[in-house]
Amino acid sequence: MIPLPPNTVDETGHVYGALEVLEYAGREETAGHARWLCQCSCGEPACKGRVTVRGKLLRAGGQVSCGALRGNPELRRAARLKVPPKRRLAIARMGAAARRRAKKPAPPKQSGR
Repeated sequence: MIPLPPNTVDETGHVYGALEVLEYAGREETAGHARWLCQCSCGEPACKGRVTVRGKLLRAGGQVSCGALRGNPELRRAARLKVPPKRRLAIARMGAAARRRAKKPAPPKQSGR
């Protein structure tokens, strides 16, 4: 087991969606983000079981399963409820902006004359 650095929040035992945090897995070499070993309880046939996830992604609701439940909106919504209201508003704005971009028709192509 890797010792937890002094400024790192202990996530051990917390549940985010279908992921239960088992233990601290160290820091990323490049960015230095804390990583956590998680056990997935989704029960899907494609379930990988254990995954290593950034703590930031867990707390923001960015990763809520091993990947087998990626399209389940109820699970993502439940994980987002743990996010502070101010951050939820920012997430909603990002989603609204993406929907607007998707609806905007593409400009007509001009001929190469």
